[in-house]
Amino acid sequence: MKKRNGFTLMELSMVILCISILLGVGVYATDTYIQGARETQAKADIAVLASAVSRYHLEQRIYPGRLQDLLIAKASSGAPYILPQTFPKTDPWGTTTGINGKSSETSPYAYVYTSEGVAIWSFGRDKTNVSGGDSGHLPSAIVPPNIGIFIQ
Repeated sequence: MKKRNGFTLMELSMVILCISILLGVGVYATDTYIQGARETQAKADIAVLASAVSRYHLEQRIYPGRLQDLLIAKASSGAPYILPQTFPKTDPWGTTTGINGKSSETSPYAYVYTSEGVAIWSFGRDKTNVSGGDSGHLPSAIVPPNIGIFIQ
């Protein structure tokens, strides 16, 4: 009898199946890690914006009309309330800032007046203004008229 060199079709199929399973698990784990990092970055951006809004409100006794006003208005120190390099131009999901700064799906962070002060939130991964979905509008901050910031 002749000795055959090589692998059978069954052996090759099993190796390809094992590699596919390992790749699938790896991609899922990586995506979960990346989404967690993006939410953490959004929380940090919102905390910076909420802090600047709070300082603006403490000095001016009104809230800024839009988030971009924090770049224009000068604090008592003479510097803007938020530096241009600190102001988020996009959110972690790649949504860019709208020209007018109003709450819309083209702005990375919504900024609206509420009965509790102003609310700032990210449209999240699915870029919608509705709770639920894959990320909803998560995370968020409320800047009340009194001193303090509440971040969820």
